[in-house]
Amino acid sequence: MKRILFTWLFTVAVMLGVKAQSNFGVTGKIDFVSDYIWRGAYQHSGFSVQPALGLSYKNLSPTAWGSQSLTKTDGAQEFDLSLSYAIGRFSLTVTDYWWNGILNPYGDYKNDHHFEAALSYTISEKLPLILGWATMFAGSDDNDKGNRAFSTYISAS
Repeated sequence: MKRILFTWLFTVAVMLGVKAQSNFGVTGKIDFVSDYIWRGAYQHSGFSVQPALGLSYKNLSPTAWGSQSLTKTDGAQEFDLSLSYAIGRFSLTVTDYWWNGILNPYGDYKNDHHFEAALSYTISEKLPLILGWATMFAGSDDNDKGNRAFSTYISAS
């Protein structure tokens, strides 16, 4: 246990030192939510834990995010991987969403994943309004006829 704690503290110290000397960054958080609503859609998850880990180097940022129900027994869970690139006030993000629960295998990319490209624009630092456009382009985003639906979400935040 002492060895694990020492390794963890050493890794954090090295990352903080690297961050201070370069454009490298590490972020992490854990949210606890009473229920999970995504883009206005109820996810039927109940009380959930949602950890996130992000890295950044200059303008490039990979992120892993998850959600696991702590009260539902039907396997409500999600794991998402994103890669973002920022250019000035614009940001381009590609995300792999997987939320089919513990009963479906993670690796079925055609049927159990949704792939989305998103573009956002921040108006200014004085007016921190972010305009966003996101469209599903691959994976399990099909309409009733089995054709690609290109589901789109537009936001202002």
